[in-house]
This record gives sequence, structure tokens and C-alpha cells, in this order.
Amino acid sequence: MESYVPLHNNAYAYLRENILQGKFQPGKFYSETKLAKEIGLSRTPVRVALQQLQREKLIEIIPNKGFSVCKMTVDDIVETYQIRAAIEGYAAAQLARDKSVRSKGEIKKLERLYIKQKEQLRKPFDLAGFTFTDEKFHETLVDYLENTGLSELFFNQFYKIHVIAVNTFHIPERPRQAIKEHDAIIKAICSGCSQAAYDAVLEHLENIEKYMRRLLKEKRL
Repeated sequence: MESYVPLHNNAYAYLRENILQGKFQPGKFYSETKLAKEIGLSRTPVRVALQQLQREKLIEIIPNKGFSVCKMTVDDIVETYQIRAAIEGYAAAQLARDKSVRSKGEIKKLERLYIKQKEQLRKPFDLAGFTFTDEKFHETLVDYLENTGLSELFFNQFYKIHVIAVNTFHIPERPRQAIKEHDAIIKAICSGCSQAAYDAVLEHLENIEKYMRRLLKEKRL
């Protein structure tokens, strides 16, 4: 027997995927009614899905106007950096301390993702694939902690993380730099020095923030 999936979950999955793929333009208003017809659902499950997306700060709902995808601001960049630094920095430090079989498995995952990104860097550059692998690299760090609360906090930043990654990877030199920084993170973790692992993650995230500030200053977002 097939398990029942609530309709609002289907609407949520559809909307979130389309937002991540950039099919909704930031600042432009979209009609809940038209969207419901497009998906083939009633307005109720669509409204529930939109409310969930608003809680995750992917969209903003304006009464009598509709909804729009949130634009990235300097405050968003700073907030995302701080949350990621706290979670991923802590995760890398803990992983560096851990000498268990499980920790070695997590390091192997990071190494495989690093190698995959190097392959995706070859011409023609696979931006979508590179971005996906990059996100998996950082998710692996967070998942290592097996902390539901921290995972949810990280997941709630995922849209911003995705937008930041896609935009910064459009800068020609950034993908290659990101790979070098991932390599430095892995080496720092393997060294067993928790401070070095923490510092490597922070340097990586600080560089991401620097590039995003540059894009905002140049009004390329």
C-alpha cells in the first residue's frame, strides 16, 4: 500500500524546487490562485506550503498582492555566515578530534566530494553539478554532528546558501579557489587539530562572504 503524502507537501516540494532553480524572480509578485491552478491543487495546500516557505525566509507573502522570492541583502549574507561558521566550524573541529571508524568514513565522503568537484571544474564547466556537490560537502560536515536542532537551523538557511553559491561560482576564479579551500579543510581535519579545522572553515566562509559583498556592491544580484 502506498503511503499518503499530504497535498501541501507536494505543493511545498514543487515551489521550493522551482525557487532554488531560479524560476521565480526576486521582487516580482506571484498569484497564489494562479499558482494553485498551475500545480493542479486547491488554494488551501498551496497556502500552507507558502506559509512554510515564508517561515524558512525563502519568500515574503504580501496580503492582496501575492508572494515574492526574498532578495539577498547584506544582513542576509552576514546572518548566513554567522550561522554557518557556528555550525560548520564546530562540526569540523569535532571531526578533527574524532578518531573513530565513523569519523574516517565521513572524511572519505568529503574527499570523494572534493575529487568530484575537481572533475566538474573541467571544461565545459558544470555549474549546476558543481554547486550541488559543493552543497553536499557542507551538508556532510553538518550531518556528522547528528544534531537535529543544528541540522534544522542549517536547512533553514539552505536557500540563501544556494543563492550565494550559484552567484559566487559565476565569478571565474571562485570555483577553483573554493576547491582549494575544501582541500585545506580536509587536510586540517586529518591533522587532528581542532583549531586548524575550525580556522580552515572560517577562512572558506569569510571568502564566500567577501565575494557576495562584492557582487552586492557591484549590483550584480
